[in-house]
Amino acid sequence: LQDEPTKTPELQPVEKKVVVTGTRHESDPLDVPSSITVIGREEIEKSAARTIVDLLQGRPGLQVAKFSSNPQDAIVDVRGFNNGSGAGLRTMVLVNGRKVNTVTGNSVDWAALPLDNVERIEIVRGPGAALYGDGAGGAVIQIITRKAGEKQRHAAAAEIGSFTSHRETAAYSATWDPVGVALTASRGSADGFRDNSAYDAVDGTGTIDFAFGPGSAWAAMAAQWSSGM
Repeated sequence: LQDEPTKTPELQPVEKKVVVTGTRHESDPLDVPSSITVIGREEIEKSAARTIVDLLQGRPGLQVAKFSSNPQDAIVDVRGFNNGSGAGLRTMVLVNGRKVNTVTGNSVDWAALPLDNVERIEIVRGPGAALYGDGAGGAVIQIITRKAGEKQRHAAAAEIGSFTSHRETAAYSATWDPVGVALTASRGSADGFRDNSAYDAVDGTGTIDFAFGPGSAWAAMAAQWSSGM
């Protein structure tokens, strides 16, 4: 009897982590001269977070202050700047490289950023004004939205909670080589736990990618819209 040759198990490819915020181009996190945290899609799905604010709470160096039950009324500061009361004046927030802080107060409407459409979040602690200008004196938080994959994806979700809160979300993405489309829309409202803290919002994000060749892609359009109170 001949022994059957032992089959060597196939090695699964390991996804290489990259960060773009600290250098404005893809780099290994170990090569960026800053303290960096990368929160990937897998970690987001395993977490119990409902919003980006929930996901950022408890991260080293970040101070998250919530004044009501909705993410619209929240402040994210870093390393003690303003002690949670300065509307995040030293933290710049980017969505796909575009600044979303207000011009005058530098605050962020966190309710307009649906967590369902986030691929990863990069947190770069330390001064970033040399790369990003005014408003990045303490840290830069970059939010990368999900792109269209090789397979068609569609999802819908609904949730209800305390203070008459509810939220509905729908997402769709597909690729027709060489074009990929990813869309997400959500609607949510809540009464809030105190007077004048209710909110009602409709938000959405969308991207169109065009691939010039194997391994290359170009974001032809990236849009975000929000309306509410």
